[in-house]
Amino acid sequence: MLCPLHVDAGELRRASRAELRENRLNVTRNTFRNYEGSSMGKGRLEAFSDGVLAIIITIMVLEMKVPHNTDLVALRPLLSVFLSYVLSFVYLGIYWNNHHHMLHVTKE
Repeated sequence: MLCPLHVDAGELRRASRAELRENRLNVTRNTFRNYEGSSMGKGRLEAFSDGVLAIIITIMVLEMKVPHNTDLVALRPLLSVFLSYVLSFVYLGIYWNNHHHMLHVTKE
């Protein structure tokens, strides 16, 4: 630490820059740490993957078209699209369940 009575402007700027660099490094190091001090937990990965799957399901629903008429006959051409949506939804549900289980089994 520099004595405040014997500091010129150049030394103060160099000290400030060094302290600023050290603070940036500490912030960068601590960015990937949670409150317990360990590395980033699996909860963030789990939340991210849940969000990605939710977006995929939303995009799948947006691809479904509304029938032109209100009777049941109008649904017949859309039956294959609806069945493929149901199968895709089941597949994504199985994938999500396995992924969720795998993340709960891992230690960190």
